[in-house]
Amino acid sequence: MNKTRSTILSIHRWLGITFGVLIFIICITGFLMLFSPSDHDGGMNAFFQAVKNCHRFLFIVPENTHGGMSLGRFLMGTTAIVMTLMLLTGVYLWWPKSKQMLKNRLKVSTTKGLRRFVYDSHVSLGIYAVVFLLFMSLTGPSWSFGWYKKATVTVLGGEPEPGFSKMPPMKDIKEHPGMPPMEEAKPTGKGHHGQGHFDGPGPMQDGKKPAQAYIVEFHTGRWAGTFSRILYGIAVLIGASLPLSGYYMWWRRKHPKKTTTR
Repeated sequence: MNKTRSTILSIHRWLGITFGVLIFIICITGFLMLFSPSDHDGGMNAFFQAVKNCHRFLFIVPENTHGGMSLGRFLMGTTAIVMTLMLLTGVYLWWPKSKQMLKNRLKVSTTKGLRRFVYDSHVSLGIYAVVFLLFMSLTGPSWSFGWYKKATVTVLGGEPEPGFSKMPPMKDIKEHPGMPPMEEAKPTGKGHHGQGHFDGPGPMQDGKKPAQAYIVEFHTGRWAGTFSRILYGIAVLIGASLPLSGYYMWWRRKHPKKTTTR
């Protein structure tokens, strides 16, 4: 193993060990959020509100959920950034050097023992889901960090709308005109766009979706309707399995089975 690959493997492994539990939580709660009703006007029940608070804040909810910072919001936003790094380093480690290696890395063996099955699942299933997981991890920090949101909007060629992530606490207002949920959105002369249970821009700008709308769609899987949401559901379950298989491989590496001699 060359030095570069060894270094990247170490980064991938230790990021996974450190943030694996949080990545699992993000993925599982993200999967559940695919089924949540609108949270507009109290439409979200207590269960899904708890799931949302875990997904976005790790239950450490800031007083101002649309701009205030808390330890939970910081941890979840940081974990999303780390997840992006892990996915990219994972692709580098997966990249095959031959056609035969490519063939092996696209299938999961079920006849060579548990350790090989777990390894193949981690490597092969991860690569099948990597594009969708990257869509989610690259957009997720926009709900935690204003600087990240501004940078993402700039990359998409837009300008941040007032109130995209910073607004008064929800207890002080009933509805923000720039952030109506999808389920309650009403069409206007220029068109309207909503975001369901994630905050985001509302009305179109000069007949075009604002950059923030694309962030919301690519994070929640709404860019191709039901089809893309099904793909996201599968991908995020695979994403939840990656820390588990990663922990198993790390544990087996530290505790190899000892052969007994007679």
